[in-house]
Amino acid sequence: MHCVAVTYDDGPSAMTPELLNTIKKFKLSITFFEMGNSIMAFPNTAQKVAAAGMEIGNHTVTHPNLPAKTPDRIRRELEHNSQLIKQFTGAT
Repeated sequence: MHCVAVTYDDGPSAMTPELLNTIKKFKLSITFFEMGNSIMAFPNTAQKVAAAGMEIGNHTVTHPNLPAKTPDRIRRELEHNSQLIKQFTGAT
């Protein structure tokens, strides 16, 4: 048996609803690594991803170059995005 893991990074975006339709059509499951800025720009779409039962991962709020950031900045990015994901989608 073969297995492929599919991820969608930097979303949600204007293309996400079309992707969700394709996922449903082919009975797929995808991990969406969502950014806080994108969640705030497309809150209804972020909710649709969660409602579709997709796994939601943390992709920071602003997508900084993490190796160039301090540990404190990295922690703040991840923690704030975790809060946004929970607020807008209910996912933890």
